[in-house]
Amino acid sequence: MGHPPLSAINEIADLRAWLSSKGIRKIEDIAEWDNKGNWQCWSLPNIPAHLKDQLKIFTDAIIDFTPVHKDEEDSWGWGKTGVYTVKQGYL
Repeated sequence: MGHPPLSAINEIADLRAWLSSKGIRKIEDIAEWDNKGNWQCWSLPNIPAHLKDQLKIFTDAIIDFTPVHKDEEDSWGWGKTGVYTVKQGYL
């Protein structure tokens, strides 16, 4: 069980590079929170038209990555300790 790293999805390489060029390198960078720290939605910048197909692949890949709370640990097993906060989840 689990998910491969998003860096392993070659079909989104150009989108990943574009997001990185905009300073977006972590799941936290695209997560939108309410004032209590609860996740609201993914907030992506205006993606160029030539990357729209890759955006669809990306959003499909993160469909069940929805974090519970900004400061809650998740048990995806990607971090050094087997748990990570959203702040530690790299794209």
